[in-house]
Amino acid sequence: MTVRGWVVRHRRLAEAVLMLGAFLLLRSERLYGQRGYVPIAPVQREVIATAVAVTPTTPAAPAAPPAPAAYSPPSPPGAIQPVSYEEVSQPSQPTPMLPPTALLGGMTGNPQVKTSAMPAETTGGTPIQSVSMLSVDVVGPDRLLLGQPMVCEIVIRNKGGSPITEAHVEQPLPAAVRVRKTEPPALARDYRLIWDLRHLEAGSERRLKIEMDPGRPGELDLRPYVTFLIGNGLRTQVIRPPFSIEISADHPTVTRGEHIRFRIVVANHGDAPVHNIKIYDTLPSGLHHPSGPKIGIEHFGDLLPGETRTLPLETTAVESGSFHNEILAQADRGVEAKAAVDGVITEPNLLLRLDGPTKTVTLQEMDFHLEVANPASLTAKKVRLVQTLPPTFEVVSASSGAALDAGRHALVWSLPDLETGQRQRVMFRVKSNAAGDWPMSADVLSQNFPKAHVNNTLHAEATALLKLDVRVREERLSVGEETVFRIHVFNKGDAPCAGVRLTATLPEAVALLEAQGPSDGQVEKQQIRFTPLTHLDAYGDVVYLLRVRGRQEGQGSLRVVLTAETQAPAEREISIQVQKEPPSSTDATAVGHTNSNASEALR
Repeated sequence: MTVRGWVVRHRRLAEAVLMLGAFLLLRSERLYGQRGYVPIAPVQREVIATAVAVTPTTPAAPAAPPAPAAYSPPSPPGAIQPVSYEEVSQPSQPTPMLPPTALLGGMTGNPQVKTSAMPAETTGGTPIQSVSMLSVDVVGPDRLLLGQPMVCEIVIRNKGGSPITEAHVEQPLPAAVRVRKTEPPALARDYRLIWDLRHLEAGSERRLKIEMDPGRPGELDLRPYVTFLIGNGLRTQVIRPPFSIEISADHPTVTRGEHIRFRIVVANHGDAPVHNIKIYDTLPSGLHHPSGPKIGIEHFGDLLPGETRTLPLETTAVESGSFHNEILAQADRGVEAKAAVDGVITEPNLLLRLDGPTKTVTLQEMDFHLEVANPASLTAKKVRLVQTLPPTFEVVSASSGAALDAGRHALVWSLPDLETGQRQRVMFRVKSNAAGDWPMSADVLSQNFPKAHVNNTLHAEATALLKLDVRVREERLSVGEETVFRIHVFNKGDAPCAGVRLTATLPEAVALLEAQGPSDGQVEKQQIRFTPLTHLDAYGDVVYLLRVRGRQEGQGSLRVVLTAETQAPAEREISIQVQKEPPSSTDATAVGHTNSNASEALR
């Protein structure tokens, strides 16, 4: 009965304690809710975001369950809101590794901590003897008026027991932010601020201050990236084996047909001689040696302690692709060493280049140059150069040795062998008879080189091309007789020609009787001006006729001037003779003769 009564009294005591605790909680909530409470509002509120990285030593024993946290009333309005908390008292047990949730953040976001070196469990070497812990705090206002400068700090603290070296801090910034200044000065690159902190002693801190203009309203998210190296890490000494062999190539990349020179180094790093050394090398398929694919040196000899010997090996690259050449050295008592080298064999190539215009107009002559060069160490044999032309192109001229292949509409040159470093250059002149984008492709072929190809596109624009032809029915006539001047204007181009104007001036020996043409003509003394044509169609033509009569004895010339928009003017003259008496019988052959002088072209 005594024990039972104690239990009843104990339960009643516990119920009383719980009721008292509930009463105190209600009183505290009412206290914070009273109207008479005035919170202390700082001039500038700050948000602190903290990230902590901890480097453990040895695995710690499981920690006891944490005690229930004491109740904390909500902070009054306007007070600083800490984002993360740190215990002031140090635990008696070793600090455990913090989980990823230890990267705490506030209104400005979670800072991120990247560790470039984290210790792992080791079975040898020199392990870490102390704890490395780095914390990152971002301090700044949680609200800011647009137009006011914002000042914030990145606080880096080394809370561990060992120094931290080579801490690297990066703060990304939005594009709208303009940085006024930083302390210490930061390197600005690609909207990032970068600091390199060379050394942080245990217990020390560094503050990185940024003054900036946000540039636009909205939330500004500042989360720095921090990487660091711990002061102490795993140290392992790498030593040479007592017996070693090494192989290297003079060029890791060679062209098919070139020589590859290998350098083989055999060394004894031990304190005892190595006897009866044998070296074997089975060449990959891309390499050739006169002795065959399997090369062996059965009697290389002995190596004394500390002795090194070099052996050359020269091969020829015969097949393109990558290769792996492994070499083996064996000695008495089962001693052996291996080494390998990798390389690439490429195909030899001739370089081909086409130089010339990329734009032109139809029926205009153009010059092109082809150049072929041999940069390889092999001689290019039986070289042929082929320039394929569009079917609308007309060949005007070409360098000596060129032949026209009518079937492919191509120019072909047979060139001499090209030694190493030699080049050959040819020229050709063509013109395009039609507008469009025309391919200009060229190839160079050789007996021992793969084909090299180059391609270019020539844009030909349509253009007008005017030609002027002037003829007269009789070059000689008597006073009172009539004859006719015939003026023929051609547009040989594939584009219309606008503003075609013709002006003709007659000699004083003849008088104009009639002027005919595609437009009306105005006569002023001896000059006839025809109204300009709106346009002359592509491949079109027009004819002007001037009927005249011999007025007085004399000799003169009909002068014709042809102009057009975007065209240079062209002039043409044809002579005529007027005599007093009719022509004699000896001059009868001249009657009816026409002037067939060559015409002029307008471009």
